Amino acid sequence: MAPTFLDLAVLREALDEQNVGVRTSNELGAGLTLAETPLQKFDLGVVVVPTDDSDGTSESRAAILIEAGIAYARGLPLLFIVDPSDRASLQVLSGTKAWTVRARIDNREAIRLHLRLLIQSITRNPDSDFPPVIVHGPPGKGKSELIARLVKDSLEAGNTVIATSTRSRPPVEPNVAERLEQLLHDRGIAAQREVRTTRHGNSGRIDLIFSHPQIDTPVFVELLSGLQDKPKAHAEAQLAQYIRNESGTIGLVLYYNLPPSAPEMSAVDARVWSVSMVDFLHKIDTGELGSFLRRIRNETVHGR
Repeated sequence: MAPTFLDLAVLREALDEQNVGVRTSNELGAGLTLAETPLQKFDLGVVVVPTDDSDGTSESRAAILIEAGIAYARGLPLLFIVDPSDRASLQVLSGTKAWTVRARIDNREAIRLHLRLLIQSITRNPDSDFPPVIVHGPPGKGKSELIARLVKDSLEAGNTVIATSTRSRPPVEPNVAERLEQLLHDRGIAAQREVRTTRHGNSGRIDLIFSHPQIDTPVFVELLSGLQDKPKAHAEAQLAQYIRNESGTIGLVLYYNLPPSAPEMSAVDARVWSVSMVDFLHKIDTGELGSFLRRIRNETVHGR
């Protein structure tokens, strides 16, 4: 569901990478007509919310929101893509259970990563408190037999699957740390994923380490994408052990399965912060990551 004047090439590419067949609301029944369109065979709806002045009128915006409301009321899981500058839509959607991606429609990496993480998390955690995006539950609950079989076979093989709607074989989810590593590299930020380390008697693997040019110490990152059993507190404690006695080092726990909120200082170590994946990607996209890291370092190291 999107205005016809928008270039959706990036979104279509991200969906195609996951073997998702796409139909537009114009093809199915635009506007109020969508209320009579059979939606049972569709697993997911993606809504691109235009800004107020996208086309000089509010008509397309209203039409898209009407279609989204109809689809949502009829039980179709929805993913909203909202421009970061569209505060009104973000505020409205924050009060719903719909999943919202705060990114421009041409932000390839953000859309790709959010879409993959979201579908991956819900596919692996069908009984979680996530807003519903994939309607396939555990195998054998009356859902699509083909998808149920693929999910079951892949989970038994130890893989992470992306449930799809129309094609025969879902791909294995790429490593999230690898995606972030590439995203940081594309912005000129040195990064390395899956770093084996032994520090102060603590041996283990750091999901990601990067060094931003605006700070002079490394940033250690632990990822919580809803796929691990370890709680956020455990990840914070683990990071605190790794950065112990490392003056100025920052530890970030990036989470995706919790509602986005303001960055939160850990009670275990003041240098460890929990940050929403949504906000982290937004700071990379807007160039605010450096100032954010400096602010954290000043607050934790210098007390301001």
